[in-house]
Amino acid sequence: GKEVSGLIEGQCYDCRQASQEVRQREEENAEWLRNILEGIGSPDRMKLEQFTPTKGTQKAYDYALKFDPNSQSVYLWGHCGSGKTHLACGIAIDQFKKGCQVIVTTPRKIIRSMRGLDGEGEERRIQRYSKIQLLILDEIGLGADTVYAVASLCEILDNRVNNQQSGVVFTSNLSLNDLAAQLKDDRLTSRINAMCDREKMESLADDGKKIDWRSRL
Repeated sequence: GKEVSGLIEGQCYDCRQASQEVRQREEENAEWLRNILEGIGSPDRMKLEQFTPTKGTQKAYDYALKFDPNSQSVYLWGHCGSGKTHLACGIAIDQFKKGCQVIVTTPRKIIRSMRGLDGEGEERRIQRYSKIQLLILDEIGLGADTVYAVASLCEILDNRVNNQQSGVVFTSNLSLNDLAAQLKDDRLTSRINAMCDREKMESLADDGKKIDWRSRL
């Protein structure tokens, strides 16, 4: 009888099937990343390899490249536009690709997500943030932080400490001392200080002037 070729568009059936499955996984991962970073960053523009460090951000950048959510947490702080959110999102993207479960959010989004929930619903939401392998908390200290917001964040951090769970990345325009002064409460900052490394980011040009990283995106 007539021999039928097992090639389709130059590939054997199994190879073609494998290629399609790889493309599908890549598309699904890209969609997951877009959802994870929604409203905060772009997976197409905020990879770690797309960050160009300056003298004042090189140390934080090197830290981000080696970040291990199983043993490290970090507080990234510095002036607006220094690249804090870019590095935080870059860490999220990098770890997601390694199979890490990730949430990227802000304190305001956390509190909004708990509005209208009963006590049991609030507890489930708190546990979600407490147990996720990598939690990115962007823009700490931006806007009005209520007593309820501070208490909720403290509960999340206490749960993670009690479970010996690292993997929190904070970003803020404020030092911990300035954040405590703004909040008029040092409960949150004392917990951050105890669990986190601290990396100051100051993006400076050769002439010493501050660079706004956002203008490069």
